[in-house]
Amino acid sequence: VRAADSRMLSVISLDVDAALALDSLPESFHGDPADRMIVATARARALPLATHDKAIRSSRAVRLWRP
Repeated sequence: VRAADSRMLSVISLDVDAALALDSLPESFHGDPADRMIVATARARALPLATHDKAIRSSRAVRLWRP
């Protein structure tokens, strides 16, 4: 993320809640395991996701961060 204030960003570890949230992803969400875990983590924590990934953005499976 280029123009973001570093105080607004944090790195989140994978945890059990994120792993369990994998089951709640829509069946239509694509099969990339990394993308699935990223989206599940954001959903488990009810956080918006900052990403340029076209597959994630078009999936509507997660709330996106809008600056």
